Amino acid sequence: MGPRRIEYEIGGKKYYQQPLVIGQAIQLLEALGEAKDLPATDDALAWLRALGEHAAEALAVVLLAEDAPLAGRDLAAHAEELRWAVDVPTALRVIRDFFALAPAAECAPLIEEIKERLGSLWRPASGPSSPTSPAATPSAGGK
Repeated sequence: MGPRRIEYEIGGKKYYQQPLVIGQAIQLLEALGEAKDLPATDDALAWLRALGEHAAEALAVVLLAEDAPLAGRDLAAHAEELRWAVDVPTALRVIRDFFALAPAAECAPLIEEIKERLGSLWRPASGPSSPTSPAATPSAGGK
């Protein structure tokens, strides 16, 4: 089994990411609904480019503050804080970690919703950066 929690320090504060819970999945779908031309891949850079101005909103859904409850978060305030605190390399790491924490078997409904929105364009990335490749699998020595 892969990692269940990944920690970050951003702007002097501690955050973590965990596999999505139902409420986060709903929030993420809402955030993705605002983005245009979502990539048909799990490539982090492609997702960051596609999210563009909505990247902070998506990051606010998946990045949890160490000292704050998950339910009832003010996502707009959290997104605004992250917009000015997360550097690009960290954003890319968070996106890569999201795909590593979200194996298809555990979040099939969310993946199906994304695939529905993308239609026939969906194709997971292949190669070393793919979360299903041995290099990126935590049990094989990846993150």
